[in-house]
Amino acid sequence: MGIGLGVLALAVGVPILLHALTGTGDDGTGPGAAKPPATAAKPPGTAKPPGTARPPAPATGVSAAGRTAALGWARAALAREAVVATDDVTAAALRRAGFTAVVGWPVRGSRPAGTAPGQPGGRAVDYVIDVAGVTPADPQRRALVAASLPLAVFGPASAPSSVREVAPDGAAAARSRLVRAGSAQRDGGRELLRNSGVAPDPAARTALRAGHVDLRAETVLSTLVTTGTVQVGAPRQSAAEARAGAPVRSLVVTTADPAAVQAALAALPPPYRPGSVDAIGTRAFRLVWSPALAPAGVVGG
Repeated sequence: MGIGLGVLALAVGVPILLHALTGTGDDGTGPGAAKPPATAAKPPGTAKPPGTARPPAPATGVSAAGRTAALGWARAALAREAVVATDDVTAAALRRAGFTAVVGWPVRGSRPAGTAPGQPGGRAVDYVIDVAGVTPADPQRRALVAASLPLAVFGPASAPSSVREVAPDGAAAARSRLVRAGSAQRDGGRELLRNSGVAPDPAARTALRAGHVDLRAETVLSTLVTTGTVQVGAPRQSAAEARAGAPVRSLVVTTADPAAVQAALAALPPPYRPGSVDAIGTRAFRLVWSPALAPAGVVGG
């Protein structure tokens, strides 16, 4: 069975207007006059009248929560050698976590999004971590966000943070590939369900029928059935990836011939090879593919 493959595959600031209210004249409110109760000195802890207090920036808590969630996801899902562009606070946290190619704004030594690999000027930026409430005016940040699509989305819909993959050929081309990948996932999932060599559990059956399984995973399943009947189950996806519209990229396969399955997995070309293969007992493996937008070499164009 030939199944093409690809995958799939939001910063808010709230302006605050402060008013300083002043008044002078002969009405008893000028200098030296007795102050009315509204402006009398307040004991410690007493709230100021409306319009005079400086509220905390509402994005502060959202930024911290979004940054924490995005960092946790990145540590679990992204390669430590990936080039990640983000704000300075997030960049420092990534470096402490072992990421070796993190850049803050402005991005220096990285070629613009859309240029081909191998061109001079430094490595391309692979991912952008865009934290709600952190909006540097750097024009390259805006360009990278515009040239990327989300892999995972965190926080409230009104102020989302996201981890985004930069599309070398631009976001429009990546969106087009994602549409084709979604169609291929639906066709491939239904074809796998008709294959007598695939034995899905209820959750896997539902995901395959709906076209929610990563096209790379479907392609690999179609290869593994040549080793014998393959049981497919326990599809797993984080809420953040589901919000981004990403397909399921983690599932368990069980087989009567684990050695043959391991050999078949080892022979896969890089776009299709799982990022991790963890044994569960003696006959089952959890396969996890790296998060990625629909690659041009897999989906085409």
